[in-house]
This record gives sequence, structure tokens and C-alpha cells, in this order.
Amino acid sequence: MLNKHVVFTWELGGGLGHITSFSLLAKALLDKGYQVSVISKNVSLVADVLGHLPIKVYQSPLILQSTDNLKVTYSYAEIIFDWGYKSTATLCPLVDTWKNLFELLKPDLVIADHSPTALVACKILKLKNIIMGTGFSTPPQVAPLPSLESMKVPDQKAFLQHESQVLSSINGVLTKYNTLSFEHLHQLFNVDDNFLCTFAELDHYSTRNGADYCGPCFDIDVGSSFVWGKSKSTKVFAYIKQNTPGFELLLAALIQSNNNLVLYIPQANAKVIEICKKSKNAVLLNKPANMRQVLNEADMIVSHAGHGVVSAALLHGKRLLLVPSQLEQSILVYLLAKRRLVTAVNPRNEKINYAAAIQFTCTNAELGKNIEMFKQKYAGFNSSDQLENMVKSCENIIS
Repeated sequence: MLNKHVVFTWELGGGLGHITSFSLLAKALLDKGYQVSVISKNVSLVADVLGHLPIKVYQSPLILQSTDNLKVTYSYAEIIFDWGYKSTATLCPLVDTWKNLFELLKPDLVIADHSPTALVACKILKLKNIIMGTGFSTPPQVAPLPSLESMKVPDQKAFLQHESQVLSSINGVLTKYNTLSFEHLHQLFNVDDNFLCTFAELDHYSTRNGADYCGPCFDIDVGSSFVWGKSKSTKVFAYIKQNTPGFELLLAALIQSNNNLVLYIPQANAKVIEICKKSKNAVLLNKPANMRQVLNEADMIVSHAGHGVVSAALLHGKRLLLVPSQLEQSILVYLLAKRRLVTAVNPRNEKINYAAAIQFTCTNAELGKNIEMFKQKYAGFNSSDQLENMVKSCENIIS
């Protein structure tokens, strides 16, 4: 028994994908005899996905955003600017708390997903660490950090000032702990390995040079099995949230499409439940669907463009109607729509014809052809090999 301790961290961002992407690696490390712990911003989601495994879960440090946030964020520096990085004074308590957690858990390896402050604490404690993510939270190693794909920076001076301020905040904390300061912000991402879990077509930074993509990481065996309705029409699976702009219009269009519809709407309210009950073609699930079943049986998927769902669907040749709800998803949708691989709608556009978008996604020949070409391009992608390589990297770093 090795008894080495691996700690997975998730600090920023939302969605189930941050945990499901780690679940297979967690199981593999447990099978190898490692102790595994998770420090997460959302402990409930961890319980949903990893609750059956012998993993201890801890709440990650949080900061309440102030009211003077940036209206638009154009880079990773500006994203974390609003999450405690405006000054050393605001950042220091966060780093201290991460440092306390690591000193308590004594990890032999930290695997960080969208966890910049955990990375700062790792630098101070000289912990071995790996970054794991889709690329959104791992910008290219250049100075200054580039803007995110599709983002045109209107004020270059302010853009550079924000990065300089973030760098100054980090260096103030590093100095406090007698740790070598950074010359450039990208040094935060100098780690023992980087699991860049995406493909070039899905990378939020098209300017990334020499990238070693290990492919998307997802666990399609999470979730519960379900039963489709009796309709012989097109099978459509939809995972959408009620707080998305245009939700009621989208739901109505899905039901009125008369497709064989299975819906997962987290914490659906009484009105939504009643609407689905009255529908002859809709099945509403009260917990996440088993994604292997979805990918094997659905003809089309509607989602908010979580990276894991999107990449798994494309690898399985599935048609996608995407309704992004935040920045990371919006950029991914932009990248894929530009390549005519998905149908995309802006939920904030009140004039969107959802019925037409659903029909287009189900039937457009060019879309189907492009999806099939993508599927064939990556037909050799093997998630088992990917997982084996990740485990070997962890073992080599820890040894």
C-alpha cells in the first residue's frame, strides 16, 4: 500500500464537469492505493459524483465578490482580478486558508482545476502540483497573458494594468512568505505537469503554441438510467437550468417540437414539473441522467455547453443545440459554431426562434456531415490510454 496522498482542488467556475472530469482519475488513483481528498467550492456536487468513494471532502476558501467588479473580463488575469486578486490585503487571507488546508492534509501531490489561489499556496509550500482542466483556466505561457478567444480588448492600457495589479497582489503574498516573486503572471502556471484536457478545436486560446493536448476528460458512467417516452420521433435529451434567460421559451419550444424528449432540469420548480406532466412527449428526470445511455440513444442533445458534455457528444457523433450561460461556455460555443459543428443560440436575445433552432439542429445536412468528420478525425482517441498516462504522470511526480 502506497499511502501517498493526492488532493484535488476546485476553486472557481461552476458546473458538474469540474468533478466528473476528475472522477475517473480519482477512482484509478484509489485503485493504485493512493489516499485521495477533494477541496471543492461545491461540496454537494462532489457528494453527488464521488460520494460512493472513500474520499474526504473539504470546503474550499471563498471570497464574496465586491460591487465594483469588472463589467467584462477579457483574460484569465481579469477573471481572477474579481476573485480576491485586486490587492495583497484581499488575497492574503485566501492564500493563508489554502495554506492551512494543505498543512492539515499534507498532500504528496495537488491536482488543481481552476484553482489559482491553491497554486499560489503550492508555490509557498513547495508542493508538487499538476494543473488539470480544459485550457480555459490554463492560459499560454506568454507575457502578458493573451485575451480569450473571440474577445477584442477595447482598452489595452486598462487590460495590462489589471494583469499588473494581479501580479503585484500575488508577489505581495509570496514576499510575506519569503518565496521568490514572479516576473510574469504566467509563472503561476509553471507546474510539474499540465493535463490539458481538450482538443485544439475546443481550446479557448487559439494562439497556444506547441500544446500537448491529452484530449477531453469525462466520466459518462455517472448519473442514473432512465426510460424514454413511447414516441417513435427523434430522441432529444436536454440538460438546462431554470435561471437561464429565455428558459421558458426554450422549454416550450422543446415540448411543442413533438420530439421524444427527456429533460433534466436541476431543482425544477412546481410550474415546470406541471408543464412536463401535461406533455405527452416529455419525461422530466429528478436527478442527472446516465450519460452513456444518453450518448448511445439520443439523436440530439441540448445543453449549456459544458466542456465534458460537448466533447463527449461530438466524439459520439451527436447533434448539439447549445445555450451558453457563462463566459467559458460562450467562448466554446463560438469556437464550435465557427466550424459549423453545433447550433448556437444566445439566450439573451429575446427574438430567438427556438423552434427553428431545434428543427435546424435535427435536420441540417451540413451540420451532420461536419460532426461525422470530427468524429472520424478523433476516432483513435482512447480514454483508457489517456487515464493510464495521467496515472503514470502522477506516480512519476510523487516518486
